[in-house]
Amino acid sequence: MLVSRDFNLQDIKVPLLSVANWGGITLHLRGNVEGYIWAGSKQKWLRFVTGRHDLPFFYARQTELQRSFLDAFLKGDDWAGWSTGGMPKVSLTLRKGDKGVKDAEAEREWETRAENEWPLARTTYQKWFLTPDKALTPAAPRDCALISYKALGTMSSPELVLFCTAPFEAETEITVISPRT
Repeated sequence: MLVSRDFNLQDIKVPLLSVANWGGITLHLRGNVEGYIWAGSKQKWLRFVTGRHDLPFFYARQTELQRSFLDAFLKGDDWAGWSTGGMPKVSLTLRKGDKGVKDAEAEREWETRAENEWPLARTTYQKWFLTPDKALTPAAPRDCALISYKALGTMSSPELVLFCTAPFEAETEITVISPRT
C-alpha cells in the first residue's frame, strides 16, 4: 500500500491546539505556526512557550492546558472555556530580559500575553539585512561576502556566526513569523 505524504492543512477541521517553542527554530517552530495558520479548523489556538524543545510540554501549567483542551473536546467538559471564548486564540511568551535558560523556575518568570490572531494584525513589517561585517541592520549592505562556519560544533566549542545590531533606541518587540505567511 502506497501512502501519499502530500496533505492539505485546510482539510483539518477538528479543534486544534498548537504549542510552538520560540527556542525550537530548527525543530518545530515553523511547522507549529504554519500548521495553525493554514489549518481549516474554526476552533484553533496557538501557544508560544520557551525553553528546551521537550521540557515545557511537561510543565504543570502546560499539562493543565492540555488537559483542559482534551477535556473540552474529547469529554465535553469545557471547564476552561475553550468553546465559549474563554481562552485567547493566541498566547505569547515574551522573552524580555535575562531569566536564564533550561531552568523551569526561571522560565516561569517570562511574561505571557493574550492575542486575538496570528500573525498579529498590528505588526509593522520591516526588512533587516545581514552584512559582511556580521551586523544586522535595517539598511541594505553595499557589499556582499561569503561567511562560513563549520557545521559540526560541540556544546563546549560551538561553531556559529553571530550577527549583532546596534542598541535599539526604544523598547522593541521582535515577533518573527514564517516567511511564507
